[in-house]
Amino acid sequence: MRVGDSNVASAAVMRPSRRSQCEVSELDDMNTCMSGRVWCVRDICGIVCVVFTYGLVLYAEFVVLFVMLIPGPYPIYGWINGIIFNIFVFLALASHAKAMFTDPGAVPRGNATQETIEKMGLKAGEVVFKCPKCCSIKPERAHHCR
Repeated sequence: MRVGDSNVASAAVMRPSRRSQCEVSELDDMNTCMSGRVWCVRDICGIVCVVFTYGLVLYAEFVVLFVMLIPGPYPIYGWINGIIFNIFVFLALASHAKAMFTDPGAVPRGNATQETIEKMGLKAGEVVFKCPKCCSIKPERAHHCR
């Protein structure tokens, strides 16, 4: 359907949806842990990757400290490099944990309204794709809500 032609922003083409009414469903609680306080996806691939990543970091910690630095001929050099290495290990693990337990966000559901399309500032003839399931504006060739 063609959106109004009075200004440039509203001259976008809206792809028709398969359904006549878009339904906005409640947010799912599938991706939360610890009574909704922490976001995480509980899948076996993610858990295996976390265990593998932390195993590699712990192995690197063992090799650097007990194979390279502690038996070295200069104890001050070993202590300084050990402290610096442990600071980097802590920062890496803290960043990884924050990335794992932080909600990445999502496109707001039900944002395919006339007002939102006008705010986008589209040029004449541009096409806006609308997800028929969640009634959201989506990029071309994007797949979600399956």
